[in-house]
Amino acid sequence: KSVAKDANDSLTKELSAVQQKLEEAQTLNQDHEKVIRRMKEAMASSESALSEQLSVLKGELESAAKRERDQDEAAATEKSVAKDANDSLTKELSAVQQKLEEA
Repeated sequence: KSVAKDANDSLTKELSAVQQKLEEAQTLNQDHEKVIRRMKEAMASSESALSEQLSVLKGELESAAKRERDQDEAAATEKSVAKDANDSLTKELSAVQQKLEEA
């Protein structure tokens, strides 16, 4: 009977130790799950922030491209106006020279 009791006590201690280790493992697992959840949240937040920054940068690039197109158009218009004025002045000068030669 004493041997059976000793064996039972020994098994009870081992079972208690195993249960304690299982509880510790479950606690660790829960901690890991919390960390993983927080990391996923942080990544999603970072992804959202990056997406927002990319959107802002894309808008700025589009604005810069539009300004550049507008400047190019303005420069082309100025060039065209200057060419027209030059052609007109050249004709007038030619007419004046012709009248001078006639006179």
